[in-house]
Amino acid sequence: MIVDVLLFLIGVQVCQMLLAACYRIIDLWYRIGDFLMSILLRILIIAAIATTIFWLSGSHQMAFAGGLVFYLGFHISIYWIGRIAIFFMTRR
Repeated sequence: MIVDVLLFLIGVQVCQMLLAACYRIIDLWYRIGDFLMSILLRILIIAAIATTIFWLSGSHQMAFAGGLVFYLGFHISIYWIGRIAIFFMTRR
């Protein structure tokens, strides 16, 4: 039980790190030529970490994958809830 909770939380953290690395492309778009390789390297390293943790977690793989999927779904739903809220607040 404790291992499942820890792997779930590690999955959430890894997903946050992966999303932050992906958002660096947007944040640094004005100088993408200078930072593209470092951004892609960071994304590949985090994906390799996620794959390694998933592979090594054995019978607790669903807890780790659940953390990844949960945070991705949470992030997407918060984004769309925010967009809908902005739409209704700016309507006249």
